[in-house]
Amino acid sequence: MQEKRRFTRVELKSRVQVRAESTTYEGTMHDLSLSGVLVVAPGKPELGTKVNIELMLAGPKTELAIELRGKVIRHTDTGFGLTYDLESFELDSFLHLRNVIAYIQDDPQQIAEEFKQLLADQADQAFDL
Repeated sequence: MQEKRRFTRVELKSRVQVRAESTTYEGTMHDLSLSGVLVVAPGKPELGTKVNIELMLAGPKTELAIELRGKVIRHTDTGFGLTYDLESFELDSFLHLRNVIAYIQDDPQQIAEEFKQLLADQADQAFDL
C-alpha cells in the first residue's frame, strides 16, 4: 500500500487541550506533523467538528503553548485525529510547530522543505478562483 502522507510525523508525548463548542478534551499528543496531530484522550468530539487546539510543550524552565484551529477528521480506539485549519493559521504558531518538529526529526532540512511546500500550497489555494 502506498503511503499517502505528505508530511513527516514525529512522536511527541505532551499535553494537548482541544476545545469543541462547550466541551474541552484533555489528552496527550501521539503523532505530530505540519498537517495535524493524533490525540489520545478518553472522549472524542464528533467527526467534522471544528476545534481550537492548544499544544502544550514543557521544557525545564518554561512552557510553550501553540494555539491552532482545526477539525476532527478521524476516530481511533484511543482518541482522535485532527487536521489544522490552514486558512486561519497564525504564522508564529506554525513557525513554532515547524521548529519543534525539526528539532525532534533527524532531517531538519526535510521539515523546512515540507513547510515551504505547505506555504506554497496555501498561496495557490488563496488565488484559485
